[in-house]
Amino acid sequence: MTTQSFLQRRVGAGLGLRRVLPPLAAVLLALCPVAAGQNDLPTTIVRATSSLSTGDEDQLKKYVDALIKDLSSDDPTKVRRARSELMKPLTDSEVGAPFRLSYSKVLAPMLEPLVKDKRELVAGNALRLAGEAASTACATLVLAQLDRSEPSVRFMAAQALSRTIDAVGRTSPAIDQETCTKIIGEVGSRLEKEKDAWVADIMVRTLTAGVEVERAKFETLPTRALAELCKRTGDRTRTMWTGELDDSWADTLVIAGSAVRDRLTATGSQALSNDARTDALRLAGDMLAYLKHLIQAKALPTGQADARERPRQIAALADAIIALAAADLGSRASLADLIKRADSTGDAGFLDAVSQLIGPDGTLVKKYNLPAGRFEKK
Repeated sequence: MTTQSFLQRRVGAGLGLRRVLPPLAAVLLALCPVAAGQNDLPTTIVRATSSLSTGDEDQLKKYVDALIKDLSSDDPTKVRRARSELMKPLTDSEVGAPFRLSYSKVLAPMLEPLVKDKRELVAGNALRLAGEAASTACATLVLAQLDRSEPSVRFMAAQALSRTIDAVGRTSPAIDQETCTKIIGEVGSRLEKEKDAWVADIMVRTLTAGVEVERAKFETLPTRALAELCKRTGDRTRTMWTGELDDSWADTLVIAGSAVRDRLTATGSQALSNDARTDALRLAGDMLAYLKHLIQAKALPTGQADARERPRQIAALADAIIALAAADLGSRASLADLIKRADSTGDAGFLDAVSQLIGPDGTLVKKYNLPAGRFEKK
């Protein structure tokens, strides 16, 4: 399964409809409802607020033992049933941390060989389940698969980690802040060099999940995730200075920029730390530099405003980030409006305005100590 085959399946015009999932991911995420099993786990166990008893854990083991072997079956009906039944307790809106811990203690040893399976469907199912478990033990299994050679498996590994981080904010996870921080760092470190557009996109979404966490005992996670999101997304954006608009990465930049803008809005400019301010402004600069190089390469059509919708959105998000993180700059011309004009005058105005912000003597570079020359081609 190649990068090209992933991207050939992109459809529609909006951000949400612009792409469809890679074939393997589509299969795994389409968790078709199945009839309730005869041995469903009791709600009292799934929603327990204290450590499970030995009897409860024995019941968990029997439940998993009866299903896990079918997760690697060649019979798709058995696979679907096993996946759905094993996932079912983890999708309970009130699933408790004690259950996650005990369930993971049983699951992790059984999932370890499955996440390494050479069959992509088997590995993907196991990764999905490990991600939903949202435990330290299962997250460790998933992290080890981020370097798999198959893009589809890397995609499912990053997507599983995204679900783990998401669980921190919406349920009672069985994972600590240190492990979540490791997830953010491991995913971020791979983003710049990731060649597959689908995998890069889900990595960015995993980082944005960390930015959105609001939970006691995880207070430093959003800050770390914001720093990784800004730096790593910016670094990969700089590798896209090819003189061509990459629609896929443009979509991903909108996701990243939106997450940063929303975080700055929630934090408030007065409460923003100097490091977070610099990180956000550096990403805004990288976004603008990406657009600048496209215009200089004449890669954006003139006379076609509709064809510039993604660049307009990127410019608007950069504008918003700068307004929130550098409010003292005062009023400026709208970069989004300039790029939307789709004519030579608007493009010239855009290039001039961007130069005043991120050129070698630009306001953002000097006032906020952004790296000199970062936004210029070497």
